[in-house]
Amino acid sequence: MASTDVVTQLTTAPGAGGRWARIAGGGVLYGAASTMLAAAWYALLRALGAEGVPASGSLTIYSVSQFGKYLPGSVLQYLGRHAMLRARGVSHRLLVLCALLEAAMLVGAALIWAAPLAVHYVPIDALMVRAVVLSGLVVAGWLLQRHASALGGGIAVSPRWLLAAFVLHLAFFGAMGLTFGLVAGDDIVHASGWPTLLAGVAASWIAGFLVVGAPAGVGVREAVFLALFGALLGEQATLISVSAFRLATFGGDLLVFLLALPFAAAARGSRGAA
Repeated sequence: MASTDVVTQLTTAPGAGGRWARIAGGGVLYGAASTMLAAAWYALLRALGAEGVPASGSLTIYSVSQFGKYLPGSVLQYLGRHAMLRARGVSHRLLVLCALLEAAMLVGAALIWAAPLAVHYVPIDALMVRAVVLSGLVVAGWLLQRHASALGGGIAVSPRWLLAAFVLHLAFFGAMGLTFGLVAGDDIVHASGWPTLLAGVAASWIAGFLVVGAPAGVGVREAVFLALFGALLGEQATLISVSAFRLATFGGDLLVFLLALPFAAAARGSRGAA
């Protein structure tokens, strides 16, 4: 019954046209946010000393491969970018470490945004959560730099590029939260407040990321958001908002994928001609 109501609200209910306009705008905004992830990936490659991969090539590879997260298993995005960058001469060891760093930074950035919700579950406040997360990332970065030579694979750590990657990850979650606010509408934003809303979006992302095998966290993120905000916003309003948000994020990822495809084809053609 609830799913039928959601479909009705998105299709034939009064105001459906305006909601779809917000979904379209949210898709564009989320697509722009996705390019931050691609830029962060390039920053991580540079942070670990990868050579021979220009920024344009890295951005294209990430943007094309990232759409693989919607396929069963949710691992093809990692396998795709790994294979394409190996073909450009980047070492296997460096790429594996880059993927692990990306995962750690994404979860860390999401925890910083989600920190306001911590007081409901653990006896520490948001400031303490953020301090612990940042301290952990700084210590991990220091250990990585200190022992980089022992890792081999041409790895040489640059703290400046690591910081750039983390800032981009933080910006991504901010933009993701803004996307949700845009598609959900002013009533939802006013009812929850921006800090809580941004925290909920980040927390739902963490859940979807950690549940292995869920394509792009489908179902998991929606369930978490419903658990967090269903009582506050109402079940139907929450379901409509998370459904609109899912449509916007899928549309944004698809937009970035389609825009990147011609560049990927041109790169393959130039390498083939060489």
